[in-house]
Amino acid sequence: MIEAVPSDYCRQKSAPVGSNLYYSTLYYSQGLKRQLYAWHAFAAELEQIQWHTSDPGVARIKYAWWLEEIQRLQSSTPRHPVTRELARGPSENPDIMNSLAGMIHHYEARLNDALPVSASELNDFLSMGPGAVWTISGKLSGCKSTHTNTLLNEAGCLFEIFSLLQHQPSHQAEDQLQVGHHPVPRDLGQQIKRFRQLITDLEHVTERLTAEESHSCLHVIIMARLILATCREIERDGNQLDSRRVSLTPLRKLILSRWIKFRLG
Repeated sequence: MIEAVPSDYCRQKSAPVGSNLYYSTLYYSQGLKRQLYAWHAFAAELEQIQWHTSDPGVARIKYAWWLEEIQRLQSSTPRHPVTRELARGPSENPDIMNSLAGMIHHYEARLNDALPVSASELNDFLSMGPGAVWTISGKLSGCKSTHTNTLLNEAGCLFEIFSLLQHQPSHQAEDQLQVGHHPVPRDLGQQIKRFRQLITDLEHVTERLTAEESHSCLHVIIMARLILATCREIERDGNQLDSRRVSLTPLRKLILSRWIKFRLG
C-alpha cells in the first residue's frame, strides 16, 4: 500500500480542483496554500465523520481517536496525513493548537444534541466549530485585528449554514431534514426564509471584510462571493432547497475569483 503524501492528501481533502476553496486560494503562495489546505482538511475530517458514520457510537470512537492524534501531534509523533502536514508549520501557531481539541468537541457535540433552531443560538454554537475554522484560516493568511477575527468567525458560521441548507440526504423522510444524526421537522418555507436571511447576512459580512482587510482576507472574501453567487442561482432556480443542489461551473468560479482579485488589487 502506497502511503499518502501529506500535502497531496490535504489538498484533495479540502481543495480539489474545481472546489470553492481551490478557487478562493488560487492567488496565494504554495506555502500558504499548504497551511490552509492542512487546516481545512482537519476540519473536513471531523465534519465527514458526522455525515458518513451512521452509528453515533462509532462516530464517538473516531472523534476519540482524533483527540489522541492531537496529543501525538503535540508530542511530534502524528500518524495521520493531515496532522503530519499540520506538524510542518501551522501547529507552531498557539491559536491553532488551542483550537484543535475544541473543534473535535464541537463536532462530537452534534452527535448528542440537535442543532439550535433560533438564529442567534445556532450562530453561537457554530462559532466554536466552522466559525473557529475560518477565524484561524484568516489568521494564517495575515488577518490580525480582533474585529476582523469576529467577522471571520461570522463568515464561517454563514458558510456552514449554507452547507447545512444544501445537505439534503436522498434517503430522508419526506417531512424531515437530516442534520447530522438528528432528523428534525422540515418546514420548507422556514428553510427558504433562513436561506434569504443567509444571503443578506453574507452580503453584509463580505462588505465589512472587504473594507477591513481585503488583501489578507482575500480567500474568505472570494469564498463568500462564490457562495453568494450560488445562492443567487438557487433563487433563480425557484429556491428548490429540498429537491436539488445547485453549483457554479468551474469556469464561472475562475472568472469570479479573477474579478474579485482584480477589483481588490
